[in-house]
Amino acid sequence: MTGIKTEKVVKLGCDPQVTVTIVEDDGSLQLRVTALDPETDIDALAFNMTNQQALETLTVYPEVDTQDVTGFQVEAGGIDSPATGVILPESFDVGVQFGTEQNLTSEGDINNVAFNVFVLEGENLTVDDIDMDSLTAVVNSEDGNGLALTPVTPDTTTEIVETVQLEEDFDHLWSADHSDAIKSDAHWIIWNDKLTTTGCNDGALQLSEVRTDDPVKLTFDAKVWDASKFDNSGHFADELSVEVRLDNGDWVKLDTFKVNDQGTALVGDQTGQTIGEDMGALEYSGGLLDDVNHGAEFRIVSDFTSYDEILMVDNLQVTTLEEVEIEAGEEIRETVQQEDFDRLWWNPDHSDEIVSDGRWAVAHDQLVTNGYRDGTLTFKEIQTDKPVELSFDSKAWNVDEFESAGHQADSLKLQVQIDNGDWVTLDDFVVNDQGTALVGSETGQEINGDPSTLSYGGGVLDEAEENVQFRLVSDLSACDEVVKIDNWKVETVETTGTEKDPACIDEDFEDAEAGDTVSDQFEGYTVSGQKAGDAEDSANDAMIFDTGNPTGRDDDLGYDDRGNAIILSEDGDASDPDDNAGGGTLSFAFDDSSTIQQLTLLDIEEEGGSIDLYDIDGELLNSIEIPVAGNNSAQDLAVETSGVSFMDVNLAGSGAVDNMCWAPDKDCQFQYGVGYKFLEDEEAPDDEPEPEEDEEEIVESYLAA
Repeated sequence: MTGIKTEKVVKLGCDPQVTVTIVEDDGSLQLRVTALDPETDIDALAFNMTNQQALETLTVYPEVDTQDVTGFQVEAGGIDSPATGVILPESFDVGVQFGTEQNLTSEGDINNVAFNVFVLEGENLTVDDIDMDSLTAVVNSEDGNGLALTPVTPDTTTEIVETVQLEEDFDHLWSADHSDAIKSDAHWIIWNDKLTTTGCNDGALQLSEVRTDDPVKLTFDAKVWDASKFDNSGHFADELSVEVRLDNGDWVKLDTFKVNDQGTALVGDQTGQTIGEDMGALEYSGGLLDDVNHGAEFRIVSDFTSYDEILMVDNLQVTTLEEVEIEAGEEIRETVQQEDFDRLWWNPDHSDEIVSDGRWAVAHDQLVTNGYRDGTLTFKEIQTDKPVELSFDSKAWNVDEFESAGHQADSLKLQVQIDNGDWVTLDDFVVNDQGTALVGSETGQEINGDPSTLSYGGGVLDEAEENVQFRLVSDLSACDEVVKIDNWKVETVETTGTEKDPACIDEDFEDAEAGDTVSDQFEGYTVSGQKAGDAEDSANDAMIFDTGNPTGRDDDLGYDDRGNAIILSEDGDASDPDDNAGGGTLSFAFDDSSTIQQLTLLDIEEEGGSIDLYDIDGELLNSIEIPVAGNNSAQDLAVETSGVSFMDVNLAGSGAVDNMCWAPDKDCQFQYGVGYKFLEDEEAPDDEPEPEEDEEEIVESYLAA
């Protein structure tokens, strides 16, 4: 059986750009250097070895001046001129020169070259023996304008990712140790869905161990009933301690709470946090909690002396804190509202996430509405200034019993309120004519007899500056018309490294006239279009459409203040621009690598559209789903992707591209101009030194293998 070869690919430079592909090849390393632009002349490649011992007998194949390899230098930290006449600001272990003339120079154009390196003595080489960060290609050096191309590394940001490892709200529990979060409860009890300790029910309540090597954080809510009942000294002194044990070591106190002299609150001696007569949040993080190697255990130890000294704990949570590097443009999702409706025992408003439930019910761990239990169910307001996405599972019983019109008409609305504004309908579900599904008025998503997941994002859900709130409005007319909802989840969506550049070019396409074919009339990029079903070599279908004076019976593309937009012409008729109902692709090709900040799309009514962004090599950088926003809609989509050379806007149906906010990327940080030295009276040696006899035999043996 053939073994799998390990391979690494490294991109060098921006414009021009080359790739270096390194493959493990039967004990040697094959390196292939390829220029993306065939006009680029590759003169040399320099790099360092992580395996310094390999430098002692490192050898190249093909031999120097037999094919395209015209120079090979090896000296630990001693190579600063890998190509003839070129000086680099840093020194390398290895330099390999390329050319077409066998005279130990880089003369001649090389845009694709491969060679192997191997050792005459020692272990086989692996890709890890080369320092990938040191790879440097010298290109176009013969005309005095040479460049050194260095590895392209993505922009990254460091984020702390919190992961909930253990949590408990103590709802509907009869005993604390019935929870998986509790290892042992001593004499603590559950009272009114709260973990409770008194002078009659005290001791050490221990949480289950969290296995991790990341920092940990403990949070919980707590209150006392009457702080004046507690004593802080003497034989009847009361105290509550919060303790941690790391890696099966000793228990360490994080806080010891005693009542203050005023008798108004219990105060922690280490953090100063207080437990008063109103429920308040406590948090423990940092310090020794950052020094976890294998696992962490927490416990809360109460030592009270009287039955009327009562302390309650709720919403206990242990999270891990992982510091991760996230590339620019990567999505960070945080769940800000979630409910699975388990253990709610009929009443939805027993959930902390529901403000009011109308007459909705919970049955079999699902939210339920029918003709007897309908009304408005309102979820808790979410504080956020980020875009949000909503998803939930749904199912309907007896869909054929629902009515779409008349006195008995049935409907289920999903609505959102942004920043305390008006309620906006995201979908109004009404039964279709076939009686097989409830169909959303805005997105076309369906609720039928099979469980399915509904998702909402984009549009108005991207506009929150302060808060977001959702509600479900059920208006059903019979008890056998049943809709079930489960696994409700709201997430915020943030893209790293994407602060909008106020200096971006806001292209509004106003420099063209309605009916113009869009190609190269705008500075910095070209546009082409291909409607769905056309051949690849068909005519350019991209056309300017005046939204202030809609034509082609496209009134759904009529707007008072949008001006020109780009459509895919249905028939190529410049006198009567008309967008193609079947969609297609609008392609943008940028003269220079660019950052696309935002794109405005109009009248998106069909699912399945996307914005695909590619780098100069044609590799996909980002793909963004185009949300359905409805008839005559306008939506600003945050694209926020850098390094873009090509962008395809794939429309699943009718629609148009309006304003585009973009800017050419700043000067590339992954290349620089090389220095030069003048050669005076220096001639290349006529012949390479003859290898020693034993070395020559080994080389011949290797080449014959």
